[in-house]
Amino acid sequence: MPDSVVEVADRNASLAAPALKPPSGTISNYTNPYSIRNVYIPVSAGCVFFSSVFVIIRIWTKVVMKKVKGWDDCKFRRAAEIIKQMTYKQQTCLLSQLYGKILTTFRALQRLACLLMAYATASIPYGSGVHQWNVPRAHYIKFLKYVYTEELLYCVTIIPTKTSILLQQIHVFIPTKNKLYYLTHSLIWLNAVQYIIIFFLFTFLCTPIRKVWEGNLVTGKCLDHKALIVSGSGLNVLSDFAILVLPTSSIWRLKLPMRKKLRISAVFAMGLL
Repeated sequence: MPDSVVEVADRNASLAAPALKPPSGTISNYTNPYSIRNVYIPVSAGCVFFSSVFVIIRIWTKVVMKKVKGWDDCKFRRAAEIIKQMTYKQQTCLLSQLYGKILTTFRALQRLACLLMAYATASIPYGSGVHQWNVPRAHYIKFLKYVYTEELLYCVTIIPTKTSILLQQIHVFIPTKNKLYYLTHSLIWLNAVQYIIIFFLFTFLCTPIRKVWEGNLVTGKCLDHKALIVSGSGLNVLSDFAILVLPTSSIWRLKLPMRKKLRISAVFAMGLL
């Protein structure tokens, strides 16, 4: 595909052409192409299911079974004191209202989860798990729209994810405000600033924005998308490595046999895989 803007008369022909020139000796196959969707779909669905189960188990363990105290513990204690002063009728009324709000919230989260799952599977007919030369450009454009949105969503969701991990490390490994405490908090803010910057760079990646997925079918200007992906991925790897390394110093200061220290460190090192 030439770098110059495609003329309007040739647009339909360009949309019907393969999204990538097939290798020598290969013919594009739109009707029954080779696909890894039979593996891709169940693996993706399994990851979403099991991660959701583990998150629910973790929340249930902390809130219901262990009743772990956190930042808002003082507020909960104050609320408990107020509830104790209520009559039985007032407590019953309050519980019914709370139950209604919890049920409403759960239904909203359920709808959101269904929407996210529907969105994640919506790109499958447009090229997921198929060689690019077996996808017409019209479908590939739709696929790139989903990919672009996923890049933005990743920046939004990764900030609370990494913040949660680092706060958990502070809670477990850093009981006092030492150098490691401030280093971990610095990493929290660096992660937030990093992904906010990346989010806005992706948001204003091209002018007009549809050039991101339509490419040379429209006129406009873009930042270097490849350089942005590579630099963002590099910073992400460094951030992940720092998160894995930070608890190591605390582990090795524990009064434990060397074998146990190695085992605990190996558990955290599994994240490198």
